[in-house]
Amino acid sequence: MQTEFIKLAVIFIVIMVMVLAKLKLRDAMIAAILLTVILFGIPLGDAAKLMIQSVYEKDTLLVVGSFILVTFLQRIMENRKLLERAEMALQRLSGDRRMVCVIAPVIIGFLPSAGAVNICGAIVDKATGRDLDVEEKTFVTSYYRHISESFSPTYNAILLALSITAVSTGQFVLFMAPMVVVLLVLGYVFYLRKLSKGYETGADENINKKEEFKQLLYCFWPLVLCIVLVIALNLSVIKVLPFIIVLSIIVYRLSLKEVLDFAKTSVEWRIIFNTIILMMFKNILTYTGAIGKLPDLFAGSAIPQFAAFGIIMFLGTIISGANSMIVLLIPLAFASIPHAGAGLLVYLMALSYAAMQISPTHICLAIITEYFRVSWGQLMKKTIPVIVVFVVILTGYYVLLSGFGI
Repeated sequence: MQTEFIKLAVIFIVIMVMVLAKLKLRDAMIAAILLTVILFGIPLGDAAKLMIQSVYEKDTLLVVGSFILVTFLQRIMENRKLLERAEMALQRLSGDRRMVCVIAPVIIGFLPSAGAVNICGAIVDKATGRDLDVEEKTFVTSYYRHISESFSPTYNAILLALSITAVSTGQFVLFMAPMVVVLLVLGYVFYLRKLSKGYETGADENINKKEEFKQLLYCFWPLVLCIVLVIALNLSVIKVLPFIIVLSIIVYRLSLKEVLDFAKTSVEWRIIFNTIILMMFKNILTYTGAIGKLPDLFAGSAIPQFAAFGIIMFLGTIISGANSMIVLLIPLAFASIPHAGAGLLVYLMALSYAAMQISPTHICLAIITEYFRVSWGQLMKKTIPVIVVFVVILTGYYVLLSGFGI
């Protein structure tokens, strides 16, 4: 087991070194794939088969398809200047651009699609202007866009975790809520507080809040409707978006030429290729079975059982993503820890969420770093301190919950 752990550590270190050296994430993932095949002795035929399957498997097609559709919707919103108008309406309603940087990404974040992060990026970029540097803008966009992912049942990871435990959705959301507040506050304390509250607008400007709310609804209704349909009808985003796009074409009166132009520019091959590479790495790593054996590493150690599972969840998610660790680890943790309940699920899922914010396999991070033209390492420089503080607070919160038998 220790040998396999060392192999995983070597692979992760190679990824980290390459991205911190400002090499493209794509190149780091290709190197990681080759290294995994070599270190774990995967037959070349099996490796080739896994890589080919990764191109057309359901998960890959859903991610790529959702990204293209969300990008198409983004093109409509950009062309009609809906993002600028929504940002202006939000700032007039709140009078605080810091609130714009929080509210818009969190709302958009309920939409479970990687491409939605670019919509957030455009709003944050406009709201912050030159008062945040590009690394800070990238962090604020990615961080606040993903907070909804930590608790919203619109996400597969949450639904998957709830389906394999006896914890109800209401319990989970209730006990995760304090950690959501912590996340919101940490982003402000670390970065948003340096922003001035207001915009450069006249102090005596007469604002009709009713009209501004209507304007906000006019700009954001495609996203709001998409979120409502996903939650209410329990549909995937890729099934809802075509309907939303058709409605948007009608409401915003797009010409045939505009539709064709947006369709052409919505297919960003660089991001699609990066997505496929990430899926290849995930599938090849899963094939090794090494992640599932990680609990054996902590057997008989002095580390508290909940902390051991927490470490495995955190490290495993960084390397292989959230869904695989949820399936592998949560049933084992609930079977091993006496009186496991909502507290343990919140602890493990919050750690999984935190790990995804620094995972090189997280597709959204690849997309947003491409959008702002920064490296993954630059984003990590801003993200890791926040995540460290969050994990410390989370651990104390779990100890408190477990003390009350939750």
